[in-house]
Amino acid sequence: MSKNKNLKKRNRQAPPASTEAKRHSNRWESISEVLKSNALPLILIVISLIVNMTVLADYCKSPFAKDPVWDANTYWKWAQEITSGNWLGSKIFHQTPLYPYFLSFFVLIFGKALIPIYLAQSLLSTGSALLVYSITKTISGKKVAGFIAGLLFVFYGMQVFYFTKILSECLSIFLMLLTTRLLLIEKPSTKQLISAGIAAGLLIIAKPYFILAVPLVLLYLSFHGKHDSMRHLFLRLTQFLLPIMALMAIVAIRNYAVEKDFVLISSNGGENFFIGNHEKADGVYAPVEGISRDIEYQNEDVNQLAEHETGHLMKRSEVSSFWFRQGVSFIRHHPKTYLKLEWTKLKFMFSGAERSTMHYLYFEKKNITASYAIPFINFYLLFPLFAAGFLLALSQWKRYILLIAFLLVNMLNILIFFYDTRFMLLAMPYWIILGGVAAWHIGQTAKTAGFLKALLRPATIILFITAGLAVYIYSSDAKVNKPDWHMYMTLGDINLDLNDLEAARKAYTQSSSLNQNDWMPVFGISKVYFRKGNKDIAAQLYNEAFPNLKADFKKMVLRDKDLEPVREYIQEHKAAVPDNLPNKAIPVGLDNPHS
Repeated sequence: MSKNKNLKKRNRQAPPASTEAKRHSNRWESISEVLKSNALPLILIVISLIVNMTVLADYCKSPFAKDPVWDANTYWKWAQEITSGNWLGSKIFHQTPLYPYFLSFFVLIFGKALIPIYLAQSLLSTGSALLVYSITKTISGKKVAGFIAGLLFVFYGMQVFYFTKILSECLSIFLMLLTTRLLLIEKPSTKQLISAGIAAGLLIIAKPYFILAVPLVLLYLSFHGKHDSMRHLFLRLTQFLLPIMALMAIVAIRNYAVEKDFVLISSNGGENFFIGNHEKADGVYAPVEGISRDIEYQNEDVNQLAEHETGHLMKRSEVSSFWFRQGVSFIRHHPKTYLKLEWTKLKFMFSGAERSTMHYLYFEKKNITASYAIPFINFYLLFPLFAAGFLLALSQWKRYILLIAFLLVNMLNILIFFYDTRFMLLAMPYWIILGGVAAWHIGQTAKTAGFLKALLRPATIILFITAGLAVYIYSSDAKVNKPDWHMYMTLGDINLDLNDLEAARKAYTQSSSLNQNDWMPVFGISKVYFRKGNKDIAAQLYNEAFPNLKADFKKMVLRDKDLEPVREYIQEHKAAVPDNLPNKAIPVGLDNPHS
């Protein structure tokens, strides 16, 4: 009797084998269903990771990956200063602060290792590709269109290139796309609107010009969807706006606390406006006499010049206002020149030529990182797709209005300040989204209506017209000078920092041979010889080159701490340093420099 009771009890506790098998089967079916329904984004993630990791594995061998230069060097030093305990800082932010604080998180955990940052930015690139997919799918209602756009983003070469750099664009692109995606939710909850506000606030701290997008977003939220009452609408707008205001207030209060001056985010807006809008401006970064090209010293220089011009000490906000007024004065007194300048900036936005003060994809692809030569998509392929997609977006403008607003804000930023290839990076995801929609639309039209009818559709006609225009732009861009001499000079500086003296010497010599009117490589060669122990030759090179420099370059050389030992040696051994240079000391191409 007791055996029967135990048997019944066990039978009640353990389900039949068939029931357990059915449960496992249902579980696998649900997993399979999830995988099927999300197959395209999962494939996109895998492809993006493969591309990014392949490039990164190759890029990590590059000298550029081992030693941040220019703006990247300033951000990197700033991040290390934050982690050393000076988290608040002592001066008003000259550059926008979000990215250095982002970097400081990695410095805190991994020390001075750069690879964890590159890995994180590769993941941000994949996340951005996924957001491009999601935004495109949401707007077009088509998964395939989203997948096409996502692939275009993954294989957009300039995006892959800049996501391997210690620059704020990688983080800004992700935040911009995240903000866009959250705002596209049909009926966003309170949590989603607040999240969109946080993403937008962080984006503004990284790229302050996005504050121009806030009124446009508020208009979008006002007319998008149904509102129960004005109170409900006000509540929705407040949920988005408050996080933005709170994040901006934190930065503004911090700036006021350290210098008792009101600067909302960063103080470099005024001088950047002037750099992009003065008599010698040419549409890109145009150096101003007396202001260093290195952002490490720009803050000091713009303060000194402004105070010299006005004759009194100035707060940082007053300095920024001074330079802004100088730019406005140029516009007022030279309206025709200004309009030509704006036309130049606009043309640069529709050009595939690289125009930068720092990194160049073509140079690293040709000389250092072979994986950049993967058949990536470039401007000339994206432009026709974008034009066709933009036409389709205008015909359904209510659906695309938010994307168009963000796109216009990005382009307006360039028109207000100046053009740089990396500034255009933040507009390109919207080009790509519209391009993905166009590619899907044209393909679908050809499938349903036939190839011949698809050729007669407006989007296809625009595609072919702009494809012809892209060929013309490509031929024009081929004439744009490629600054190899500048990149070899930078490569020399990097190799010197890495103490690879022979590689540094070769790079400086190559820079000199490509631009024989430039004396700056001589100072690089001087540093190399000094470290090798040939101190007399180093001193001779310095003495020969320095008198030939213009004032700004003399200032740059005097600020170069790596040349300080050479200067000290010259002071100590004035009589011992011969006047005439031996031929072997002069770099190739600098036998008779003349500028």
